[in-house]
Amino acid sequence: MNVSPLVHALAIDCSTDRLSLALAVGPLPLPGADAWSDCQCLVFEGEGSAKASTSLVPEALRLIQQAGLEPSDLSAIVYGRGPGAFTGLRTACAAAQGLAFGANDRPVIGVDTLMAVAQEARLQGAPAGPITVLMDARMNEIYTGTYRLSNALFPEAVPHVCSAPSLVAPAQVSAAVRAWHTDAPQVAGNAMAVYPEALNGLDTQASIWSVAPTARAMLHVLPALWVAGAATPPDEAIPVYVRDQVALTTAEREALRAGANPVA
Repeated sequence: MNVSPLVHALAIDCSTDRLSLALAVGPLPLPGADAWSDCQCLVFEGEGSAKASTSLVPEALRLIQQAGLEPSDLSAIVYGRGPGAFTGLRTACAAAQGLAFGANDRPVIGVDTLMAVAQEARLQGAPAGPITVLMDARMNEIYTGTYRLSNALFPEAVPHVCSAPSLVAPAQVSAAVRAWHTDAPQVAGNAMAVYPEALNGLDTQASIWSVAPTARAMLHVLPALWVAGAATPPDEAIPVYVRDQVALTTAEREALRAGANPVA
């Protein structure tokens, strides 16, 4: 268990087509808190995918400089570990490692990107309790995972994983959701806009939260992860893949048109 204080922290996510950065200028709230209190949160949102590799580190350093800090002042660097866009996951891991090594070996913490989606939904008003995340995985598949959210906006403990991230076809979504919701399901993510037929058969009272993983949401779960001892050395920052095939064939790339980003 970490006993050192969690003061300043940088969060990175580029698992989708957006780059999301957030810098907590602390000390960060303790697990169970409902507000940032005296902690300031600076954010940057920009283009992800291939463009994130050129803008991520400069924008992260700009946020750190804007706060009057040095990279070595950070207590930890948080990154979205996946599942998500293959190139984006590798970029986030490489950036987290590079920044951590350059900041006197600051610890890193990988965050489940679907958990970050659930937490972002909570920040936008989703009630405490189970929420099923549905994110577009392309190739006519959807990433799904179910998490039990805390009443507190900074969870008292790491959100419980009811079902770990997995891949399902749109036709399997209703069954995956009903497995964890007795009535009025809570669903979050972007897959519903891509595959509206996936929600066929669900309770008409289902609440839909159209959100993506954000670095801000990752900072909200960070205190609980920190207390739980989730921090690792920089060289242990690695992506988590759900799909075995992480590279598209030429035919698949052409079918998805230019600019498609393989997902893992």
